[in-house]
Amino acid sequence: TFEKTQENIGESYFWAIVDETTDHCGRYFAYDVVGKLNSTDSGRPHLVVSKMFEATNSSTIAIVVVQTFDEEQAVAPTEANAAISC
Repeated sequence: TFEKTQENIGESYFWAIVDETTDHCGRYFAYDVVGKLNSTDSGRPHLVVSKMFEATNSSTIAIVVVQTFDEEQAVAPTEANAAISC
């Protein structure tokens, strides 16, 4: 959940990865994964946004980045998996 992600990262610096892909059904998806940044390891990754689009471009990716910090848009991995099944 978003609360667990916030608890894990706290006030620390964090890393974020935004990725876009097309699944085998031809649908476009964008994902944002974040984790706690520290000097010993990359931290546990958290999927915070998984969104399906008609097409991907810089505007749709910007939406994903903004939604990364919106608690209402956070998703659980099981929700993301359910959303991408054909």
